[in-house]
Amino acid sequence: MNWRQPLRVLALLGALALISYGIFQPVEQEVVWLRCIWAATPLIGLAIWLSQPDLPRSIARSVFNLGLVVACGFGLLSLQLLRQQFVMADAIYSFVGVDDEGNTISNIRPVLASQRILRGNIRDARGIVLVASEPINNFARRTYPLTASYDPTAFGNIVGFVSNRFGQSGLEATYSDYLSGARGSPLKHLREDLLGVQRRGADLDLTLNADLQARTSALLGGRAGSIVIIDPRTGAVRAMASAPGFDPSQLAFDPGAADYSVENERVDAYWRQLNSDGSGQPLLNRPTQGQYPPGSTYKAVTAVEALEQSGIGQPESITCPEQYVPDPNAPPVINAVPGLAAQTGNPSDLERVFAYSCNTAFAQYASRLGSGLMIEGARASIFIHHKRLNAAQHCLATCQQW
Repeated sequence: MNWRQPLRVLALLGALALISYGIFQPVEQEVVWLRCIWAATPLIGLAIWLSQPDLPRSIARSVFNLGLVVACGFGLLSLQLLRQQFVMADAIYSFVGVDDEGNTISNIRPVLASQRILRGNIRDARGIVLVASEPINNFARRTYPLTASYDPTAFGNIVGFVSNRFGQSGLEATYSDYLSGARGSPLKHLREDLLGVQRRGADLDLTLNADLQARTSALLGGRAGSIVIIDPRTGAVRAMASAPGFDPSQLAFDPGAADYSVENERVDAYWRQLNSDGSGQPLLNRPTQGQYPPGSTYKAVTAVEALEQSGIGQPESITCPEQYVPDPNAPPVINAVPGLAAQTGNPSDLERVFAYSCNTAFAQYASRLGSGLMIEGARASIFIHHKRLNAAQHCLATCQQW
């Protein structure tokens, strides 16, 4: 029986398994890949050696063994280059890590390349340019024409910022591939690279009305909160104010600055200010990232479910105490206005407690109905809302035709 053939097959399969497992390991697991390739190398050498006929002890055999070692070494280097230059090329190019001392390490080339791109303009619904870019010293500087007419803090959370130190946020981050031109044709990118043409990204047109955005933000009067104005016919966002806000131009690096260290310190100082304890979290876009309870508007859902399940909800029999304790392990439910029972009557009914928005009464309705029926009622209300909205849009479209 020839034992060389099955042993050669096992050696090849083992080497392929190790290489296949290691070559697709993430960049952070480079040690795992190196261990796999070092373990696979002798298996490959063994498979090659077993595939050759037995040679007598001679110079020819020594030369063959030396050539086998050199071939394995070149194979090892080739596999390493294959992983670095092809399989993990993009991951290595954009890799960002932290060393043992807490310092951030990354490839500076993509950062420099991104600073040379003329990012596209961001315009409101009327074509007013809010954010633009201009070339300077072979780099691109992000500019904010909106500051000439509006308070920039009213727009910071929605347009976002672009920073070579702190990344991107808002629309700048969401549509970065378009604004930076990364979604363009590969042939166009190749032509720009070969000819040395500065890349220009696509423009972004918003449904936002800049005047309405500024007025909406001013209505908040410096108080923390948010206001969103949506066109019910199309769902287009006309204004999305979040307070407190921030000035995105203060986070944009100026490549035309005389001293880059001073410019970096300016950006860092503003970043520390935004993240300080008393800043009020201006980087939080409250309309999209904040979590707000529905408040008394949800009483409509509870009321509908109490009427739908009248045998359980008992809408005609309810009280309005000063406080109600549905769970002894949770805080009590209290009314926003003291002495409401004098207005609603005690006992009362659904009509009167709904008119005076009695919190404790609706907490009792919810306890009677239970979580299962309340969830079903919420789902049904969402479905009905969408049907009515679609019907209203259809009616509006029909009226516009006439």
